[in-house]
Amino acid sequence: QGIGGGNSSGTLLAVKRHLDTFGFREIVPGRLSRLYFRTQCLGTIALYCIYLVPCIGLKPPNQSIIREMGKDIFSHRLPFLTGGDWNMSPEGLGTVPWASIKAQIISSGSFTYQQGEKCSELHYFVASDPIAVALKKIQKDGSFPAKGHYPVWLQLNKVIKDKGIVVPETYQTIPIRRPIGPALM
Repeated sequence: QGIGGGNSSGTLLAVKRHLDTFGFREIVPGRLSRLYFRTQCLGTIALYCIYLVPCIGLKPPNQSIIREMGKDIFSHRLPFLTGGDWNMSPEGLGTVPWASIKAQIISSGSFTYQQGEKCSELHYFVASDPIAVALKKIQKDGSFPAKGHYPVWLQLNKVIKDKGIVVPETYQTIPIRRPIGPALM
């Protein structure tokens, strides 16, 4: 059951059973969850699933959710990947003062939500620089929308985890990278 009592909303982190995951935590109930994932190439990364409040942009409820994610990121200082329903465009999210998190918005560059004639890009990823550098492909899966929402798939290259990455000290706004890989229609 969803936050408002219906059968929608909430977060979900699903992984294959054989993968090395641990540390699940629901940071903001129904809005933000985190799971740690050990990889051979990238080391341990934090995976987040986010569902921001619709139709309010960066008003205080969504600022609070993003702030809680930032606190969690600073508590473990691991590379991270956050995906989900941001309920705003990548450009809208790009105005968040991400400071020293050193991350990028990674989007497919195509709409991921459709309601009648209205199309929006609401589903995409925010990745810390070590994860963003490993990005191979991102694409929308147009084969099965769920109530107008299209899944977005991300694929990472295998990289050496000790490879040095030069990043700026801080970002005032978060950079947006798109599109990468072929677009699905």
